[in-house]
Amino acid sequence: MELPLLVGGDHDWNAILTRWALLQYDTRIASALDVMGWLGIAAACTWVAWRAWHDRHRIAAQPDYLAAV
Repeated sequence: MELPLLVGGDHDWNAILTRWALLQYDTRIASALDVMGWLGIAAACTWVAWRAWHDRHRIAAQPDYLAAV
């Protein structure tokens, strides 16, 4: 509720969660979204590491590619 609003009225999340009768679960929803965000970051980092490992082994298996570079 401390964030400044661009338009007047109630806070956006306050209005949405009140309309859906979920305001009492706001901290649980926030925690779930936080966990999902961290899982998304971990998944992206894992994918980048896997791609780097996969590309490195694919290039190493092609000796003609290294001679052309």
